[in-house]
Amino acid sequence: MSLSRNAAYTMTSAVLQIGVTLVTIPIYLSVIGLERYGVVVVIWLLFEYVMIFNLGLDRAAINFLSKHIGDRERSSSLFWTAIGICLVTGAAGALLVHEYLADFMVRFLSVSPVLLGEVHYGFMALAIMVIVGIVGTILSSLLQSQERFLELNISQFVMSVVFQVVPVTAASFLSPTLETVIVSGCIGRSVQTLLYLYFCLRPKHRPLRPSFSRPDAAAMLRYGAWTSVTGIISPLVFNLDRMAISSMLGSAAVALYTVPYNLVMKAQLIPTSLSSVLFPRLSQSSDIEGRLATAGQALLSLAIILAPGLIIGSFLLEPFLTLWIHKFVSKETVVVGQILILGIWFNGLAIMPYIWLQATGRPDVVAKIHTAEIVPFVIVLWLLVHNFGIVGAAVAWSIRAVADSLALFYLSGMHANMVRNLAFPFACVFASVIITSVFTLSLVMSAILVLAFLVILMVWSVRVAPDSLKARFGPLRDLLMRRRQLRS
Repeated sequence: MSLSRNAAYTMTSAVLQIGVTLVTIPIYLSVIGLERYGVVVVIWLLFEYVMIFNLGLDRAAINFLSKHIGDRERSSSLFWTAIGICLVTGAAGALLVHEYLADFMVRFLSVSPVLLGEVHYGFMALAIMVIVGIVGTILSSLLQSQERFLELNISQFVMSVVFQVVPVTAASFLSPTLETVIVSGCIGRSVQTLLYLYFCLRPKHRPLRPSFSRPDAAAMLRYGAWTSVTGIISPLVFNLDRMAISSMLGSAAVALYTVPYNLVMKAQLIPTSLSSVLFPRLSQSSDIEGRLATAGQALLSLAIILAPGLIIGSFLLEPFLTLWIHKFVSKETVVVGQILILGIWFNGLAIMPYIWLQATGRPDVVAKIHTAEIVPFVIVLWLLVHNFGIVGAAVAWSIRAVADSLALFYLSGMHANMVRNLAFPFACVFASVIITSVFTLSLVMSAILVLAFLVILMVWSVRVAPDSLKARFGPLRDLLMRRRQLRS
């Protein structure tokens, strides 16, 4: 199946998920309040972190299954072996959540014991969901290795809708307590795994009878050892800003930071969507030059798509936040969003060397980079949050994103000209953030500047776009050529 069609499925799902989020967050805030919403954010952050108990086998399974896509017996052995391991490790993660999560949140994240008392049966639901979620990562790996991105994205979109709509509906009509929100959220998330299971067990693609292979287990765990290091460090580094805010400033500050954060981070769905499509393809091939060319084209395509979105976002951020959740908007909230836009540019593009290193059998490089980042990031984060509050957290997160991106590009060995082509769109994104942060612009002036940036980027895109995209710019390219001929 073509990469462009798979990418279209994935990005369409991402856009629809953004739409659902935009509708539900203001309702969440009005129904359960700022502090409870902050606690919900922290709980789901910690839940995502517990997914490290899959030991990196999701990436390992994609890599191994992609290489044996034509061998049904071997693929089945790999699949059931990964499922067996994850059932055991998922049970260990579930026990950890049930016994220690509440105490951890009170002791280290300064979450109110009174509010946590509302969760009650929610911790049991979270524990069960850990097992369901970890098994779901392997089901997802099977679908990705077979490039069945339509089914994958149907599952993710349905989960996104149910996960966001059911809790806010339950809180509105049953009880606005954390127990209601968390239990109904767990039910919503389980829908994704159930859909994955349904698609994986369809007769045409169903794996053969369950079996467990020790050699396969050892091979995947060796590969997964480094990806699990990444799985431990990366979510910690990625989410540490909100944990630090919770610990130092409280749950309400987490909510104020998370609202612009969640909005801006939706742009990350674009590179994440592209990487999920590209990783199985890069894992299958043994032609290094061909794979590198594919990665280079994908990087340029990503920059062409990401830059206009971030520029439009920088101009629309303040008026949109004011219209969307005016009751909770402050100058700090807007500044947080603008700073994160710069960070997301680097973080989004870094996904290409990240998957390149993992697909070419070098997950250790990614793990070592993320391990080296953690101590400097903790120090910078603590200093900036202590002195500048939630704005400091955004600055620290963006500094880490820049450092991470530069290290990944350098150590991946991607050609310098690939990275050099990204300087111009970054300059446009940077200029748009500076303009919107320094000046108060009228609606007309904002529209004029956005249009100017988009035209400039379109001309640049026509010049540098990979062949797969140039056909889409054909009419514009012809127009520019005719104008050039007339001038000459």
